[in-house]
Amino acid sequence: MEQETIHEEGKMKKDKFLKLKGYLSKIKQKANKLGRKTIKLIERMDKRIFVIVVSVIVVAVCFLGMIGLGVYRFHWDNKYVNKIVDVFNFPAAIVNGDVVKYSDWREELKAVTMLNEKKQANMTDRQVEEEVINKLIQDSLLRGLARKFDVTVTEEDYAKSIEQLAPQFGGMDGLDQTLQDYFGWDMATFKLRLLYSQVLKEKLKAEIPENKKVQRDAEKRANEVLEILNKGEKTFEDAAKEFSDDFVSGKNGGDLGWFPRGVMVKEFETAAFNLKPGEMSGLVKTKYGYHIILVDDHQDADSSQNVDEKVKARHILLAFETIDDYLQELQDNSRIYKFVSLDKDK
Repeated sequence: MEQETIHEEGKMKKDKFLKLKGYLSKIKQKANKLGRKTIKLIERMDKRIFVIVVSVIVVAVCFLGMIGLGVYRFHWDNKYVNKIVDVFNFPAAIVNGDVVKYSDWREELKAVTMLNEKKQANMTDRQVEEEVINKLIQDSLLRGLARKFDVTVTEEDYAKSIEQLAPQFGGMDGLDQTLQDYFGWDMATFKLRLLYSQVLKEKLKAEIPENKKVQRDAEKRANEVLEILNKGEKTFEDAAKEFSDDFVSGKNGGDLGWFPRGVMVKEFETAAFNLKPGEMSGLVKTKYGYHIILVDDHQDADSSQNVDEKVKARHILLAFETIDDYLQELQDNSRIYKFVSLDKDK
């Protein structure tokens, strides 16, 4: 009896287990079915989202393309278009990967046009537009050069420049009024659009000749020329014509003629007046570069005849590179793309 009871309980447990197993199996099947439906739904949603995203992109590109056509070809100019142009950084030009913003070109064009109208300047629209875009390209090259030589413009630089400029307009009030009347600018805009590049250029003019690499390059060239002269491979006159960066004297064999004391820079004067006729100097460094000097003649002072001491000399100058040299080199080797459509001359 007891064995039958145990057997019956075992059977019941087995039946319950089988029912539970069947129930779990059905749940698994439903879950799998639901999962497949969910995956299909997600896939359909992904496709819809993808289509929506692509559609939005296509519409945006077409819209911006239409704005671009209106801006570049037809010179659209209203607050809505200008806002879009500003937000999306439409380029007026690209200089070595740096964008010259169309909005900057447009604003400076308005200012220069206003100035020309005040001055009654005889310039066509095309000339003004070309002048402004070229100015902005030069500004971009200038900023690139400033990065190379680690030159920046500080508030102190601005203050010094404005302090020198203001008296020409009767003081700060006069300068402010002139900027407003002739450009439509306040002081902050003037600093950003015009004064910055002017101050930067002046700082680079002073910095570049003092740069160690610039000086080493000039010294290397000067030593090469000096070696040619010392070996007698060329006459001084021929070397001056070929190598001198003083093109005025260079084409005349380096001839400077007669000059007294107080005319040349101090380092040059000291070297020249210490040489005997027919004697050639070594390298003489001045703020202009490295000179090689040859004295042709020397005349002593004669107080009775009211004659000053003077020398007749030639020189070969191996100049330090200047900001103009670097800007020209940058201009020649830069990738510059202009996007603005210039008006035809009328």
